Amino acid sequence: AGKAAPTDWYRTLQALPLADLDLAIGWRIPWLRTILTHPHPDGFWKRLDVTAEVDRLQIPAQHIVGYYDFFLREVVSNFQRLRRTGAEQQLILGPWDHGSIGKQKLGDIDFGPAAAFDLAGENLKWFDRVLKASRPRIPAVRYFSLGDNVWRTAEAWPPTEATITAYYLHSRGKANTRQGDGRLTVAKPGAAEPEDRFVSDPANPVPAWPPAMLQGKFTPFWGPVDQGPAADRSDVLVYDSGPLPSGLRIAGPIEANLWVGQDTPDADWVVKLIDVSPAGFAQNLTVGVQRASFVRAPKGHPYRVRIDVGHIAAMLRPGHSLRVEVTGSYFPLFDRNTNTGEGPYSEKTLIARQRVLHTAQMPSLVLLPILR
Repeated sequence: AGKAAPTDWYRTLQALPLADLDLAIGWRIPWLRTILTHPHPDGFWKRLDVTAEVDRLQIPAQHIVGYYDFFLREVVSNFQRLRRTGAEQQLILGPWDHGSIGKQKLGDIDFGPAAAFDLAGENLKWFDRVLKASRPRIPAVRYFSLGDNVWRTAEAWPPTEATITAYYLHSRGKANTRQGDGRLTVAKPGAAEPEDRFVSDPANPVPAWPPAMLQGKFTPFWGPVDQGPAADRSDVLVYDSGPLPSGLRIAGPIEANLWVGQDTPDADWVVKLIDVSPAGFAQNLTVGVQRASFVRAPKGHPYRVRIDVGHIAAMLRPGHSLRVEVTGSYFPLFDRNTNTGEGPYSEKTLIARQRVLHTAQMPSLVLLPILR
């Protein structure tokens, strides 16, 4: 009581061990400590897990969330689970972060007047549907398509007409930075391509943009902003499709499957999907992370890691490029991995030498739900 909040949140959030983050902030925060010290789905979480109960619920529900909301995955999962029970559900996906529903501008992007969403009006349509005898039909899914900035409808998520298509990572071993030779194509690797390598230093994590906390402000931000500056770092692997001749429309979940390795007991694998305009503006579409220790990765040996990159609907216009970035951190939106394998109790860090393979036997790829 009476203590002032930190003035430099960027430095505060780098405190080690992570389990003592509340003490670095300046006072005890029991709920934060218990969350940070239970990173695995152990008994602490099982007593709060109501997944089995949700699977048995037969109640209509309307689910509304933004692509840049950190609750996106959970909201979409609830829609899909409840729909299997037979009760009518509606999912609405828009160009928002947490708390910005209805605004048409987010970050560096103005999504136009169509994004000015009437939340109360949509709620009333839903109640009319489930409570009134007239029961006017409404679409099971309404989703906003970034790029062309229009609302579309579907009967499921992902849309049933979406075709899951693999885009493969390629390079001659120099995919570091946007000036490197990383490529993204639908062709599988043929000959044994050299692996890509980068060094991930927890003392110098790849920043999530904009790095607002560098100015000492507590403003973690998930929205769309130019990702270009991060792509100039040597610890960022960049794979570009090059200008798309006919554009590309995607809608649904994004998944990455990478063949990787590292020389430390633990490491993080971060994947970003990005839309790059002809002028060079790099708009982050979605991002995901997977910690190696959660998949029991063998130290020093290549292994396959699956990364849930999130959900998105977007139209990449002709001339735009599709970019995939692979990094070992995305701070402060994701906590730093000390790479020691000691979890939230580690007071030291290790520099990880990480590698991404892309060969005929070990292809690294992203799966995109494409609407043709």
